[in-house]
Amino acid sequence: MHVLLVAFYFPPLFARDNVESVDTRFGPPSVGGLRPALLAKYLPLSGHKVTVITRAAHGLPERERISEHLQIIRISGNVFTLGSSGEHGPPPPPPPWIKIALCRVRDEAAALATKWFGDPALDINWLWARRALRRASTLLHGEQIDVVWSSSPPEAIHELGLGLAKRFNAKFIADFRDGWLYEPLRPELQKPGERRDREARMEAETVRTATHISCSSTLVADDLKRRYPAEADRVSVIRNSADPDELMGLPEPAPAQGRALRLVYAGRLSYSHLTRTAQPIWQAIARLFETDVRLRGRLTLEFAGEFSAEEMAAPGALGLADCIRFLPALSRRAALALEAGADACLLITASGHLSAIPGKTFELMALNKPILALCEAASEPAALLRDYPWAQVVSPTDVDGIARVLQKWLKHMPCPARPQTTRGELPEAVRKFEGIFAAPRERRNQ
Repeated sequence: MHVLLVAFYFPPLFARDNVESVDTRFGPPSVGGLRPALLAKYLPLSGHKVTVITRAAHGLPERERISEHLQIIRISGNVFTLGSSGEHGPPPPPPPWIKIALCRVRDEAAALATKWFGDPALDINWLWARRALRRASTLLHGEQIDVVWSSSPPEAIHELGLGLAKRFNAKFIADFRDGWLYEPLRPELQKPGERRDREARMEAETVRTATHISCSSTLVADDLKRRYPAEADRVSVIRNSADPDELMGLPEPAPAQGRALRLVYAGRLSYSHLTRTAQPIWQAIARLFETDVRLRGRLTLEFAGEFSAEEMAAPGALGLADCIRFLPALSRRAALALEAGADACLLITASGHLSAIPGKTFELMALNKPILALCEAASEPAALLRDYPWAQVVSPTDVDGIARVLQKWLKHMPCPARPQTTRGELPEAVRKFEGIFAAPRERRNQ
């Protein structure tokens, strides 16, 4: 079976003869790229041929054969693509605030173009998808493609996936990592208007034409089933999975006797989403220390990632500079090691975005780590973690509740045994996708 994985986000790969690691020379991979990367790694191990279609990466060739069963085609055309080939290394990444500013300029330009011309194809991502359709069709001419799998966001990727499926008469699997019109991330889709109406028609074409629709969130899947009842039997939930290989050889927490309790948060806060904040846990720790000064020195909290100057200054303003420290952004492997060696890990979700599950959730669960999750009760992460015995789920606004969890852990910190993992073990998400890819094809109007 030849599977075409179409993904805007896909990490550069480290090895040229296998797919065992992400190349951190090109910066940490986007969380959105981990889902297609898992399929690109494990499907060839089951004997399937895989071709990845993704955007260009600076310093890497347009077409690269990783192994007999895996090739990557990187297509330029996006305004943020600095080059598709060359001998020079990647340029230094801009500071996060510059990246956010560029994205806002891009979004505002796209919104103005839509307002003036009424065509969402003028959005940069849609333009890239249309160019990628022409280029990929040329490069793959004459090949037998059995399945085309496209994963959003950005939603433009499904126009590319659908176009390739029609071109090669293949099954079309549309994968929704986030909702399209349900809790949309893009401002122009958050209010009624011409842009939302046009993309509603595009979403409808995608859902009604796809052989199968997979969602990483139950809330997103339920929304699609409600709005497209005739397609409900073709909508399924496939959550992300941790890569067993990445969990091997990670450190264990040091013995707790005679040392401070160590909590870790790896990732970004407001640079990831404007409503994601650690202020509640900082306030809870300050309140805890005010209640019992003897607890100071028995708790440390480490943040690893990209943070604003305001975020890094906030703990000091609460008198917590001695127990909260900030580390620079780490490679994926180093971040996993940091989390694995901690006593417990912190998850913080974005307020108002109920369907999003932080990617690290599945890795922490696979490691059997105690988790303090700051998320709304109706959110997808809260529902997922209710069945996980080592999680404490607290509302982000419940400062006293957060303090009670920390106080309980200071009295007794659970230390569950880490489960055994086997190298090459097929992740659950890959098994489910493989079953969908191999299922008989229903005849649909394409």
